Amino acid sequence: MILSVATIFLALALFKTLQPINKYLALLGFSLKLAEAALSATIALLSFIALQFLDQASDLTINSSKELHIFFNKHDTLYTIPMVFLGLNLVVLSYLFFKSGYIPKLLAGLGIISYALVFIFAITSILLPTYNMLILTIPSIFFELIIGIWLLIKGNGS
Repeated sequence: MILSVATIFLALALFKTLQPINKYLALLGFSLKLAEAALSATIALLSFIALQFLDQASDLTINSSKELHIFFNKHDTLYTIPMVFLGLNLVVLSYLFFKSGYIPKLLAGLGIISYALVFIFAITSILLPTYNMLILTIPSIFFELIIGIWLLIKGNGS
């Protein structure tokens, strides 16, 4: 839930930062980021409710308890749905960073490619759940590390 709230604040900050570049694309990125936050919060809430039911498992029938365990086994699959919106919004926002010149174009281009791969991973995971395409998310991890380091160095006024 904390991550969902933080995502809303991030969405607002990115919208305000990138709005001068292209108001409509910034609004699209903002909307997609809000959808990601809402879906993630909903999944967290459903997980919390399911935990409450499991906590009172003595009152449940055997079938209800099994259904809750199935829900938790599919928890990772549920989180691929917000990843669709994550991939899309960060492709849009990375494109705006590319156009803005706020960050190096090479770095913004890496963001576009890595989050397009996250989007492909999410869609593949939903449509073809038997294929494990988690490897497609690795470039986004490197992008986040690199952009974090770059922002630390450049944000220091150097």
